[in-house]
Amino acid sequence: MALESLEVGNSPVNVMHRYQVAVVSHGSPQREDIEAFREQLSMGWATVLKLWLDTCNTTT
Repeated sequence: MALESLEVGNSPVNVMHRYQVAVVSHGSPQREDIEAFREQLSMGWATVLKLWLDTCNTTT
């Protein structure tokens, strides 16, 4: 949800406040690193959601 909000043009500050997201970084930001982090984060959430859905389907 937070990444989608960024993609539709919401400001990073508003997204961080709304979704309580904090990202800590050191050094100068590099676009490639940010994009890689974003992809990994998205994939991570997709994996968590799939595992949760699989668990729900096996317990019902």
